Amino acid sequence: VLNPLLYRRLPYDADRDLVTLSVAVETPLIVVVPPSLPARNLAEFVTHARTRPGGVNYASVGLGNPIQLAAELFRGAADIEMTNIVYPGSAPALTALLAGDVQVMFDVILTSLPMVRDGRLRALAVTTRNRVPVLPDVPTVAEQGFPGYEATTWFGVAAPRGIPAPVAQRLRAALAAVQRDEEFRARFNGLGLVVQAPRDEAAITALIATERERWGSIIRARNIV
Repeated sequence: VLNPLLYRRLPYDADRDLVTLSVAVETPLIVVVPPSLPARNLAEFVTHARTRPGGVNYASVGLGNPIQLAAELFRGAADIEMTNIVYPGSAPALTALLAGDVQVMFDVILTSLPMVRDGRLRALAVTTRNRVPVLPDVPTVAEQGFPGYEATTWFGVAAPRGIPAPVAQRLRAALAAVQRDEEFRARFNGLGLVVQAPRDEAAITALIATERERWGSIIRARNIV
């Protein structure tokens, strides 16, 4: 989804060269702030950002990654100033957040979950369409006055476009069986990941098109390369 939008040159064409067999697992993002920040929900966070000269700083782990894009999507929806501060990985980004060097981070829930649970970080929202089972009391961004907001990353399984149809069909069936397996679902869902229901080829194609439209508009607006 993202690479064709971010890179001027790629050694492959995603549509021509690849076929996505499955969208397997969705990785929710979570909006986290240090406990010292005077905001306990997104409305209070937006008010805080608007009262600070220059707005707030947010931590990310590079340009064009889902963490930055989710923050930029919210920045536009909330009409606030947010500056991207790039760190070389999640650990230094979270260290800066804990120290108060930045005011917010849109992080992968798997990384921040232990710090939320022990009170070192405060969770303001999750970025998924629905609440996440591991944090049922944390509302979504959409619930807090930003309808339609959704920002997640996901893992899929792809193969070369020329794969024989019977082989692709067999792989799709095997992947779907795993996605329906209750033990597999429980293991991943307990980590803050969301195992997806099997999608057919048309649904996967539609998802990729929707994702490209959502992120393409942000990438173009912010001139992210």
